[in-house]
Amino acid sequence: MASPDSVPADHGPIVVTGAFGFLGSHVVRALLGRGRSVRAIGKPGGTQDLPPDLTGRVEIEKADVRDHDSLLRAIRGAHTVIHAAAVISVAKDPDGLLAATNVAGTRNVIRAGRSVGVKKLVHVSSYHAFAQHSKAELRSNSPLGFSSGVPYVASKAKAHQSVLDAVRSGCIEATILCAPGILGPGGARGPVGEMMLGIGRGGLPCLVRGGYWWCDVRDAADSIARAATREIPSAVHLLASRLAGIAELAELASASLNRDLRRPVVPLGLARAGLPLVAMYAALRGQLPLYSANALALIASCPPSVDFASAEELLGSRARPLFESVRDTMRWLQEAGLLE
Repeated sequence: MASPDSVPADHGPIVVTGAFGFLGSHVVRALLGRGRSVRAIGKPGGTQDLPPDLTGRVEIEKADVRDHDSLLRAIRGAHTVIHAAAVISVAKDPDGLLAATNVAGTRNVIRAGRSVGVKKLVHVSSYHAFAQHSKAELRSNSPLGFSSGVPYVASKAKAHQSVLDAVRSGCIEATILCAPGILGPGGARGPVGEMMLGIGRGGLPCLVRGGYWWCDVRDAADSIARAATREIPSAVHLLASRLAGIAELAELASASLNRDLRRPVVPLGLARAGLPLVAMYAALRGQLPLYSANALALIASCPPSVDFASAEELLGSRARPLFESVRDTMRWLQEAGLLE
């Protein structure tokens, strides 16, 4: 059984990096719902704002995880830091943004936290930090994907290892939470958000066979908030999730909007062969490609099972019915006027 909250509130605000993002804003909301004060860190000059229901309820600091000095100012006086800031992309990384943000940014958070006396770090990692295989169960001690040809995977693996190294050297206590693909209301950016938006608009000519593991952003945020407010040993936990194919998501979206959003399903081999046509089609329509070689590689390596028992036991991690997540995602996109 998971323990009740045990980190005293008088330690001061819980700092959340990436607080203005999709997952980060839900983490802020979950912490406030638990009666905790929050210091929300957003990137200077960023285009995202806190949702209206959170504005005025938190401290706001501007800092870039790539800038160590700005982090020092932003997290000073904090007992606990939730590091949710990351660039999520299945594209190539010619400018090094993934490495600078995900890897160097995580190391800056660790170094700054140690400098100002942060006692606890909750690092938001990913299932994609691991070198996955379509025939092997994903576990918290599975090999990390340092040598992956997908830059995002390699960057998350290196960030994940940096936190493990800091814990082993005694620099900081840290809980590492690995998230699957995240669905839910409030997100239209990133690979998953763009995919759900494309499905909801009915503009996709086809769907790719295969899928991945998914959880609702609200469930992920609740688990992260619990990790920040409970005294639990430093460890790696995989958040609870559900396995579903892309075609199943389209069927659930169809039921949610009462529209037929189903499309022909293309095998992975044919999808790979059609990559040049997909790129040409997207360019003519002024859109991002339906899929990329990296996206197909991630689908092809989807593990058949995931061991998330420790997150269930210690954090009460759960994955609500997938239909609920897809329904609420589609409703939010519709209410935001993004499905017109």
